[in-house]
Amino acid sequence: MSLEHSPARGTASANEPFVSEADAAEFLNISVRTLQRWRTEPPVGGGPKFYRFGSRVNYLISRCASWAESRAFNSTSEAR
Repeated sequence: MSLEHSPARGTASANEPFVSEADAAEFLNISVRTLQRWRTEPPVGGGPKFYRFGSRVNYLISRCASWAESRAFNSTSEAR
């Protein structure tokens, strides 16, 4: 699956497919377990917004990109 994304929109769109948590983790260069932990451990909701369809968890790459952009810093002191 290609992980290229359209500009961040922040809303679900018929033009953007949902991706699995494995694909979202690959896009963010983190482990699937980290994404799972961010959904369940304090602070709950610390990761990108996700969608749940039954027992399946899905993401939009544009939401992952927006979330990652919100965590961009210019220096380590700014990241606190």
